[in-house]
Amino acid sequence: MRSWRLRGEKMENDYSITNNFNRTVKCLNIIIVGLGRVGMHLAKILSSDIHNVVAVEINETKVKHAQESFDMTVINGYGVDYHTLERAGIKDADMLIALTSLDEINIVACQIAARYGVKQKIARIRNPHFYENPDSFTLKEWGIDTAIQPELETAKEIVLLIKRSAATDVIQFADERIQVIGIRLDPGSPVLYKTMEIITQEFREHTFRVVAIVRNNRTIIPTGSDTFMPRDQIFIIAETTAIPKIVEFMGKSNEKLEQIIILGGGKVGRATAHLLEQEKDLEIKLIESNPEK
Repeated sequence: MRSWRLRGEKMENDYSITNNFNRTVKCLNIIIVGLGRVGMHLAKILSSDIHNVVAVEINETKVKHAQESFDMTVINGYGVDYHTLERAGIKDADMLIALTSLDEINIVACQIAARYGVKQKIARIRNPHFYENPDSFTLKEWGIDTAIQPELETAKEIVLLIKRSAATDVIQFADERIQVIGIRLDPGSPVLYKTMEIITQEFREHTFRVVAIVRNNRTIIPTGSDTFMPRDQIFIIAETTAIPKIVEFMGKSNEKLEQIIILGGGKVGRATAHLLEQEKDLEIKLIESNPEK
């Protein structure tokens, strides 16, 4: 799952620096508050793009690492100090992304950005209580345009893979109407040693496209003459309703799961269990060694 997402990000980044893309996309002034693992990864992507990126981080070691690793300005300072944010260029910023480990700092950083008229404020909010009463309380009232809850997003991906038990990866688009799924081809798959052109002719029931083949750690963008080989990992895009038939055609049985055991009752484990509770005909057991959890 992680490998495809990283590859996907690189593919998007490669396209973003082409001349045609640069002519159509506005260069944005972006401030990143917090250079943890998520902040560092985002800084790596954005700093190699066409945007002007400034990062704010209070930890001197992380500041030094980012300065040595990325082509961007890194300021050692507190993410909710308006003097520091002014040094980072908040008066001219188009977007602020707050990714520290503390929800409170991320919220206040977005509030300050709202006062300066920043158009887009994105915050990582890990506490699920902020999402529980959307009718009486919304994060937008505190200046946040988009809230990201990493544990919930991870749980959603796990549930997607459970629903598509034959898939190695599932990515959704267009309000879940379209999916990209990854499938590992078994030695007995009926599509082996056939070209894309022949496979398309044999399966006309639904429209689909193979967008990538991963073979021996090498990514291939297939053409009509490319052939499927045993143990290939293929990525297919199609309408969500067509996925079960396509999976079956590729020789994978999309078996229905009935009993699921979750090891670990941390934030991801609890969020996964909560989402799975909404599915019918599933018996869920969660195992956690911490009595308080």
